[in-house]
Amino acid sequence: MVRLVVLVLCFALLTTSMCGQVSARSLADREKELYLKPGPSPMDKKPDIIALKEGDLVSRVQSKSILLDGEWLLTDKGMDKWDNAYKVNVPGSILHGLHQAGVIKDPYTGKNDFAAKAQTEKTWYLKKTFSYSGSKKNVELYFHGVADRCDVYLNGSRIASHQGMFGGPRVDVTDSLKIGQNELVVVLKPVLPWQQTVVFNCSYGWHYSIIPPMGIWNSVEITDLPDVEFDSPFIATYSYKKGTMDLSIDLRAVDKDASMKGVLTGTIKPKNFQGKSFSFTYNVNGEKGKDANVRLRFDMPEFKLWWPNGYGEQNLYTLELSFKSDSGEVSYSKTSFGIRELVLEPFPMGETESMYNRTVVINGRKLFMKGAGWCTIDALMRFTREDYDRILRRAKEQGLNFLRAWGGGMPETDDFYDLCDEYGITVYQEWPSCWDSHDTQPANVFYETVILNTKRIRNHPSLIIYGGGNEGTGAFESVTLNNIGKLTYEYDGTRTFYRQDGGPGGAGMGHDHIHWGGQSPEHYITAYANRLYLNLHEYGLDSMMNLESIARYATKEEMEQWPLDPEGTIAHHTATFNGNLGWSKSPYGHDMDTLMHYASYFLNVKSLKDLVIGTQLAQTMATYLPIQNARINFPNVTKIAYYKLNDVFPGASWSTVDWYGVPKIAHYFVQDANRTLMATGHFDRYNTYDKQQKDFNLPIYILDDNGDLKNSSWKVTVKAYDKFLNVVKIEEFAGSGGVGTNKHIGDFYLTEKQADSSPLFIVIDLVKDGEEPIRSYTFMNFDRIKGSLFTLPRTTLEY
Repeated sequence: MVRLVVLVLCFALLTTSMCGQVSARSLADREKELYLKPGPSPMDKKPDIIALKEGDLVSRVQSKSILLDGEWLLTDKGMDKWDNAYKVNVPGSILHGLHQAGVIKDPYTGKNDFAAKAQTEKTWYLKKTFSYSGSKKNVELYFHGVADRCDVYLNGSRIASHQGMFGGPRVDVTDSLKIGQNELVVVLKPVLPWQQTVVFNCSYGWHYSIIPPMGIWNSVEITDLPDVEFDSPFIATYSYKKGTMDLSIDLRAVDKDASMKGVLTGTIKPKNFQGKSFSFTYNVNGEKGKDANVRLRFDMPEFKLWWPNGYGEQNLYTLELSFKSDSGEVSYSKTSFGIRELVLEPFPMGETESMYNRTVVINGRKLFMKGAGWCTIDALMRFTREDYDRILRRAKEQGLNFLRAWGGGMPETDDFYDLCDEYGITVYQEWPSCWDSHDTQPANVFYETVILNTKRIRNHPSLIIYGGGNEGTGAFESVTLNNIGKLTYEYDGTRTFYRQDGGPGGAGMGHDHIHWGGQSPEHYITAYANRLYLNLHEYGLDSMMNLESIARYATKEEMEQWPLDPEGTIAHHTATFNGNLGWSKSPYGHDMDTLMHYASYFLNVKSLKDLVIGTQLAQTMATYLPIQNARINFPNVTKIAYYKLNDVFPGASWSTVDWYGVPKIAHYFVQDANRTLMATGHFDRYNTYDKQQKDFNLPIYILDDNGDLKNSSWKVTVKAYDKFLNVVKIEEFAGSGGVGTNKHIGDFYLTEKQADSSPLFIVIDLVKDGEEPIRSYTFMNFDRIKGSLFTLPRTTLEY
């Protein structure tokens, strides 16, 4: 009998995704201990305790550097044939350069991407002539990013070969560089399948575009290094209560005779607010010509914390370091950081080794993470700060505080992370792997990617989690994946590593796409309204771009044609090129048929305009109600990330902000769903007419992220409107004082007769202390009569 009870209980736990043995350690810790087995991380070393004093003491003596960005020559004729070469800009992609030179048509209009791809299947040569007048000592050439395989020649001699687009090569050119004029040539080899190298892979034809990355996409510089170089100083918060900071500084002996004895000086000052500067000095007694590490801990006076968007201010600091060796030479380094303590705690169910059941705790507060998927912003690698800002501002507008930079993309750029720090948007950074591709990608290239980029991004307060990739099995016997996790911990150690997100290797993180499953948008609330202990990390629906955006890649004639040509431009700019690359169909056909199906929930589709409106409404209904439900289910659901915020290429996709930065309808509903203070309903359906029970009971909740209702009176008014915009029912709920993060304040019930309207509107207003109402609303039963949302009585605005 006892055994039977245990079995029944186990089944009950399974049905709520609460299966698995409750234990004293998390799944990530289990994997770390049994499979990754990392060595010490930087902060494991015992620190020396120091004190800061007011003042600015650092020596800002920077190494002489030549930035080689700007105009280069490009040819496919050979390394010595430059007479008819094209002038192109670096950083930039080969394809963008060819388009700017008039060689190819814009890859983003028409169906030109297919033709442009052919240019990436051959060898290209880039040349830069520059003058050097430096010290001719410890001279380094550094490529911050080349896609993907290259040979590098300086003054006719090959000095490096490299693979992997996310940093390198880094070459000592002291002997091959000349005083005066020099010639640098980079030979770019034809692109490989993404599974055979390390690149962002979302532009290889499985995801909207077929423009593989090729080119010198990031800056190139030559630097006269000092004898001792700072190697990515690492700063992290030990305690938010006292502003206690941990600092690990690696000093690299560039010269074999470098003196590693001297004075280390640090100055910390506010970056984005007014405040005092504080400094320290520390004597270093390293061994001549050998690398040294300095491990320090100190308390920040008069400190201000960094918070995610919606929970507080994003206060940032600058850390400047200088090292003056006994020989008198000075090294300098600069980075930025925020004071924020990060912990990942389990759900209330407790620890389990069977799933990633984590709650993000920042500065002692358990937070609900309002998220979206993040995509590489441009297949042509035009990664400007302005473009990043254009998109990330939309994320802030939506109330997002979490982005999943998934394995189809890239270890994101410095501009991306700087802006996420400024806007308070935390980041879950996955390494560039999808569907277990790490097992076929060259391991040494992947390991270099992990090391270089972990060191580059680890000071950002916005970075909170690392991941091994997207939707893989996450096999424990994968040597490469284990080493990726191992290296991540060894070069950071202050953040958790998830083996995979989604799929068998990402238990506790759900991926669910109705485009492929064929369900209605209502699926995301019927299936997940009461689903606990599961964080949705991918869900949503694709939709058309706005007409103004479509007009930027399609002709007027193509847009006016109806039905749309299934082989035309508009059909081509879809998730799977309308099936033209051999993709399997959804239950309704390829892309255009699937988009037509979902648009038809809302209206009879007779034009491109109808298709745009219908698909964007379907996307809206698939996206925003699950956000509100997940917030209601906190702390047993702690995060939700719809798929996705942005795009790599213009076309019909899952993004709520299109490639041009134009918001879709869902953008505004997500904005509403993420407000820090609001009242809403716990919807488990948006239709009543097709359910066995046709009456409707809606639990009403207040969501208050920051305790805004403390010491306030409040009133919630819920109204139901029928298709004539008549009030079917009105009910009020009133109270005073705080309600916690979320609180059930009552139920709003409609009889079958009251709910029998197409459409039916539910409007919920929260009024605090008599101020302007904060409103949320939804529409129901709209698909029983197609077009019912567009035949409502004419309304007028009174003011």
